[in-house]
Amino acid sequence: MQSLLLFFAWIELFASSTQSQDKFVEIHWDKLDDVAGYYIYRAMVIDGQYERIATIPNSQGNNLIYRDNQVFQNNFYYYKMSAYNSEGLEGHLSGFLRVFVE
Repeated sequence: MQSLLLFFAWIELFASSTQSQDKFVEIHWDKLDDVAGYYIYRAMVIDGQYERIATIPNSQGNNLIYRDNQVFQNNFYYYKMSAYNSEGLEGHLSGFLRVFVE
């Protein structure tokens, strides 16, 4: 059984909007070799229950982006990520990423 450990070369988070009602968080990361894709998890509190909100295949370019449109103004959100291989085995969760949506 192969174990995957997810290391990010860089992560950049944005909590921004184009209109007063259009809030989102964008998560950027570098593509990793030898993984089939990534799972993205979100929670409302740091030690809360993290829910898987997205599955991203590793077939896009070298810099991957996920846009979370299910966010609301004046809230903190916590994100974690993991990678999975072609057999569906999931690696360890990353550390958390904290974002405040203004």
